Amino acid sequence: MEDRNATIDALILKYIPTLEKDCRLIRAKKDALRIDMKRELLIFISKHFTPKTNEPGRS
Repeated sequence: MEDRNATIDALILKYIPTLEKDCRLIRAKKDALRIDMKRELLIFISKHFTPKTNEPGRS
């Protein structure tokens, strides 16, 4: 049973980054920041955008 737990622990360490300097963790943080920035930008646009209507020359 201990061998199985050791294997599970090894898999966890392999696939779930725990070190701050791990490139997978850094990339995931950057992706999360990028997604948050896009979400905030879309919220800002939706609050401040008003479509132009009845513009001459457009059909």
